[in-house]
Amino acid sequence: MHGEDYICLGFLFGDKSKVAYLSDVSRIPATTDYVISKSGAGRLDLLILDSLYKTGSNKFHLCLPQTLETVKMLCPKQALLIGMNHEFDHHQDNELLMEWSRRVMHVGICLVHGSCFTPEESKILSVKTALLIRIEWDPTKGFEDRSSSY
Repeated sequence: MHGEDYICLGFLFGDKSKVAYLSDVSRIPATTDYVISKSGAGRLDLLILDSLYKTGSNKFHLCLPQTLETVKMLCPKQALLIGMNHEFDHHQDNELLMEWSRRVMHVGICLVHGSCFTPEESKILSVKTALLIRIEWDPTKGFEDRSSSY
């Protein structure tokens, strides 16, 4: 949902690897929550979710506190955060997210921005024709390519 009365589209795709893309949302309705949860579609391999502000809340967008709660609730293997405003420091906040991940739930989580990836990792994330991108995160190695053809 984008606010209280505007329904946004989210996307759940993948057969071998499950990816959910939820952008521009302020909350996730219970029916959607079930569909993308472990008990619904199975554990997500990748969750792409917005996180507009670093603190507080917003009527129309998830902010970092709500985003982290959503990540905990859905328990994906990896989470990429998008749609941040200027108050985020990508390097510093990605370090904090890695620490949060180690303490709370061992999920690869990163603010998506060109500077949060090495040049090699950026190549992995580029969109390729007829290729399913599956990103693996390891705290000691960073992101690794686990792509496979359709």
